[in-house]
Amino acid sequence: MSRRRGIFLLLAGYLGHSSTFAKHRSFLSPNPPCGGRLVRARETDSRVERRAVLSNLEAAAVVQSSLPGIAAVVGAAAAGSAAQLSRASAIGSEPLKDADGRNFFGQQRWTGRTIAVALVWIVLLGYSFFLAPGKSPDAREADQVLLNQVLSTPFDGSVSPLFVCIFNMLGIWPVIYSATLLPGADRQAPVPAYPPYLALREYRGTAGESGSLDWFTANVLESRFTALLLLAGAVYLALFALGNGAIGAVAPSAAWVQFLPVFASSLTAHVSSIDFMVLWMFFSPVLLEDGRRRGVFLGHPDSWDAADKARFAFCAAVPVFGGLVWLLSRPPLPDQKQ
Repeated sequence: MSRRRGIFLLLAGYLGHSSTFAKHRSFLSPNPPCGGRLVRARETDSRVERRAVLSNLEAAAVVQSSLPGIAAVVGAAAAGSAAQLSRASAIGSEPLKDADGRNFFGQQRWTGRTIAVALVWIVLLGYSFFLAPGKSPDAREADQVLLNQVLSTPFDGSVSPLFVCIFNMLGIWPVIYSATLLPGADRQAPVPAYPPYLALREYRGTAGESGSLDWFTANVLESRFTALLLLAGAVYLALFALGNGAIGAVAPSAAWVQFLPVFASSLTAHVSSIDFMVLWMFFSPVLLEDGRRRGVFLGHPDSWDAADKARFAFCAAVPVFGGLVWLLSRPPLPDQKQ
């Protein structure tokens, strides 16, 4: 198996998050209570509402206590990306050649990037194991139920629509990364096609430096039709989350209220959401490098015209949709132009 194919298969592993539409929903229709039963039913409803309010308050407290850890993980990812952008802006788009090809690290494989990316994943793993909520036996059991629901019947209203959106978009992010990284993956030896790839790969930000592309990269990942399909899926997920399960509705507050207890109690939902933000933070240096291979974003950002500045800002700042817009609008690689 080629390194490029292995890298893609690794990144696309998140596509296991894909799920199916629910076709049926059952409703309970109890007989209307009367007399004393009506009073007791109202009292029961009141107690349920109080428990729901308490649950939301507890969830807010858990999230508040988790904020320092979340900020550490996401902040480290943002700082690492900022350092990479600063260095890439300083070196421009000229080819980088190491004086001693025997050294593993050099100008193309920057030590600072390796340390920054590795540190983020170490901090994320440490947070997940030691600080993230949802590790009690009851929480683990509920987490397994949630995972089964989001994989089998995500659109039937039994799972937070916002979490359904995040969970499934974690299957889109790896395709975006594959489409922007694999054109620069040729001759990336001796880096293996495993998780350290993002930290240990060489910088390939020069036009014509993409090397040869395998069939899948050239015909699927470089295809605008693929990006269009992914965009359609992302739009559906976003509308589903925005309407809190109702396409066409606008209920962001309700979506957040329903998501908060899940985020505060489920290890899967909690870590998946942070992972989504880390992938978002890591994307801007990858975007810059892919653009330069295609003759865009050349030189220092101060020298870019207004259109390139706006294009880069949008594609880097808007999670998932920015990457998909880039895949739809990016120029072809120089060796692919007719």
